[in-house]
Amino acid sequence: TDVKTGLIELAYALYKKGSFNEGKTELKDIIRLLEKAFSVDLGNYPRTFQEILSRKTGYTSFMDKLRECLILYINAIEQKYDR
Repeated sequence: TDVKTGLIELAYALYKKGSFNEGKTELKDIIRLLEKAFSVDLGNYPRTFQEILSRKTGYTSFMDKLRECLILYINAIEQKYDR
C-alpha cells in the first residue's frame, strides 16, 4: 500500500549495494523481481528516479522511514525484555 516511488528507492539501493548475485544482477532484473513480488507495475522507473533526485527534502525518504520504523521496533523489543 506504500507508494511505488518507495519501491524504486529500494530497488536502486539494492542494486547499488550489490545485494543480488554478488552485484552482477542488473537493475532492470531487480525491478522485475520487485514488480512480481509485490504485484505492481513500476512503470518508467528511470523517470521516477529522476524525480527522486529532484526532491528538496532528501533523496531517501522511504528508506529513512524504513530505518526509523525498524529501530523503533528493535527498541520496543529491547525494552520489553530489559524490564
